[in-house]
Amino acid sequence: MNNIFKYIIPPLLLVLKAMITSGCSDTEGPANIEPEITVEPASDIGRTEATLEARITTKGTGSLSFLRFRYGETEEMSIKSADLSVASDKVSLKIENLKPGTTYYYCAEGGSTTAVIKSQTLSFKTVSNDPPSVSAAISMSSGPIGLIVGFSISDDGGEPLTEAGCEVLNPVTGEITTHPLPSNALHTGEHTLYVSLPRIKCDYVITPFATNSIGKTTGEPVVFIPGDVVLLESPGLLSTLLGNGAITFDNLAIAGPMDGDDFRFLRRMLRAPLLPGESKIESSASTIDISDAVIVEGGATYDGSRFTVANTISTGLFADCRLLTGIKLPVTASAMMRDAFAHCTALRALTVPANVATFQTSSGCDALEEINVSEANPHFRSLDGVLFDSGMTEILWFPVAKEGHYSLPASVLAIGENAFSGTRISSISFPDDFKAIGRGALSSTMLQEVTLPENLVNIPEALFQNSTMLSTVRIGTEAAYIGSYAFSGCTPSHIYIKAFFPPFVAENAFGTNPTDMFGKCTLHVSPGASAAYKRHREWGKFTNITEN
Repeated sequence: MNNIFKYIIPPLLLVLKAMITSGCSDTEGPANIEPEITVEPASDIGRTEATLEARITTKGTGSLSFLRFRYGETEEMSIKSADLSVASDKVSLKIENLKPGTTYYYCAEGGSTTAVIKSQTLSFKTVSNDPPSVSAAISMSSGPIGLIVGFSISDDGGEPLTEAGCEVLNPVTGEITTHPLPSNALHTGEHTLYVSLPRIKCDYVITPFATNSIGKTTGEPVVFIPGDVVLLESPGLLSTLLGNGAITFDNLAIAGPMDGDDFRFLRRMLRAPLLPGESKIESSASTIDISDAVIVEGGATYDGSRFTVANTISTGLFADCRLLTGIKLPVTASAMMRDAFAHCTALRALTVPANVATFQTSSGCDALEEINVSEANPHFRSLDGVLFDSGMTEILWFPVAKEGHYSLPASVLAIGENAFSGTRISSISFPDDFKAIGRGALSSTMLQEVTLPENLVNIPEALFQNSTMLSTVRIGTEAAYIGSYAFSGCTPSHIYIKAFFPPFVAENAFGTNPTDMFGKCTLHVSPGASAAYKRHREWGKFTNITEN
């Protein structure tokens, strides 16, 4: 029996050992091992934020049902993020509202229903707060008593701004004055600030600055010398640059874009009537040079009803500016409209710019002595202060203040509308080839005696209206038409007319109440023509008709 066990048992043990060894092979390990979580160094670290990232390494079929970050100022990491979606092997989270200059610890944790896995712990430090960052100063617009400075605050340093603005060094006195931004402008971004200066010709040094609880920063300064020219970077700034002073400008120059707001303020300086709600300003001016200005659309009405039109000297733009004595208009202006300078009673000189192609006269310029034209203007020409077309064939505007007798140049064939209206000349002579005259051309003048050209056919509307000193008028052979109101408001003592056949008379040609005209004026007609004139429905109303 013993021999049997000796030969059976050892082989059986070998078989059992092989079976046990085969069942515990390394290739047949557990299938539900949980993933491994690791955190990367924090990125995008700022003063109050940072980005955390966790990586998930799969070890088996196990998966995470949730993942979150823990962080805090101590290793306890008391702050937990919300559970995050685990859709890939990398999960990131931007955390905010951190303290500047502070060390934070962080880790990631996640798990499933069977286990909670935690990563290693790392740390980072947020960026510390700094003084603000300020750009260099630039002069945006300037005038005789100050300028508008531009600068930017790109970074507040992580702390609220306590003060910002510009410091001005007066090199003559060594004094530094501070011009602060208002409290509601203490923030990052672009800033503009008006800086008023004493009117002293010296190199003022203007330095932008900004301050927070950490410290003060200054930008590169700009050097400025006050002058007589107002430089406008953008329209609507004239009142800002000149509204805080009390200066009388003998010659004020303005350059840059000007809109309705600028002209409205300029009109107040020139003492135009105040509009409702306006108050008198202290600064004033008399001679204006806006040759380097550009008229643009925009802003308020300049006179209470009209808006600026681009490159146009609009109707009423300078009307009733009683202090205006002289003006140079923008070189970019292309049109001057009727009565742009109406009733500028002190205006003595006017220069028409190079680009003006459309021109109309203004009434009531009682002191106007000369109208000049840029030599570069191809449309108009000036001779002895009188405005003509480029070919010297038509008079467009005769200065009101010129007195005495005036002889039209031989090249002139016509007179434009209202060209002599309101003038002080006492007599006028025409060249032989003269052909046409515009309505109202000789109205409201001081003319005493006028001999119209022989070949003038039309006596236009309102030609002599309100020329109260007119005593004698001679009308030529070719006259065929007398326009409405041609003699309204005037009562000449004698009218000589060579036309054998009575010219047509328009309604109210002799005024709305011509009784004095018909009774006091003697009508002199050609020999043999008196009968025709006496039978005429209008000419026949003259009491005294004689052949002469």
